[in-house]
Amino acid sequence: MSLSFDQPLGFVCETINFLLTEIEVGRLYLCLYNNKSWMINDELQTLIFIIYCSLSILAEMKYLLLLISFTLITTLTQAQIVEPVKWTFDTEKVDENTIAVTFTANVDEGWYVYAQDIADGGPIPTEFTFETLKGCATSGKVQEVGKVIKKYDGMFDMDLKYYKKQVQFKQLITVEGKGGVVEGYLTFMTCNGEKCLPPTDIDFKFEL
Repeated sequence: MSLSFDQPLGFVCETINFLLTEIEVGRLYLCLYNNKSWMINDELQTLIFIIYCSLSILAEMKYLLLLISFTLITTLTQAQIVEPVKWTFDTEKVDENTIAVTFTANVDEGWYVYAQDIADGGPIPTEFTFETLKGCATSGKVQEVGKVIKKYDGMFDMDLKYYKKQVQFKQLITVEGKGGVVEGYLTFMTCNGEKCLPPTDIDFKFEL
């Protein structure tokens, strides 16, 4: 923005007031009741020029600080996001009318996910909820494929079953016609021996 010193006094006062409002440092009121001329004397010109330059510098610093703060907050937030378990989904044709849907959990070192059969009072077991089955139906229960660990857990004061590194959960689906759709979500909880993350729901959809 350029400032012309031969502008009417009222416009100059409004401009200064706008700049101060933008950087939230208050309002400046120039009350020149004795000055009836539209021209500004040299002293007031110099004062307005100094104020304008100072406010411009402050405004630039304000936006720079906001940018730095936003960058730091974004970096810290991303650093705090922990996802030790990554899920992938796949399908495999078993026979003419049967398809196996597979849920694979890849677990980071030191973490683990729990089996489906966990007693009450313990952590949240891995669960599968099939909300929509169009043109198909589930056959049997979800089967676990992996190296199961059965061990006493001091955090929950009970024996637990869980998997490290990788585990697969397989569900057989019987297709009734030319194809089907399976939709739902899985729920799991992961721990590392010192802490646990909150239970998480993961949506899934298979078009068979």
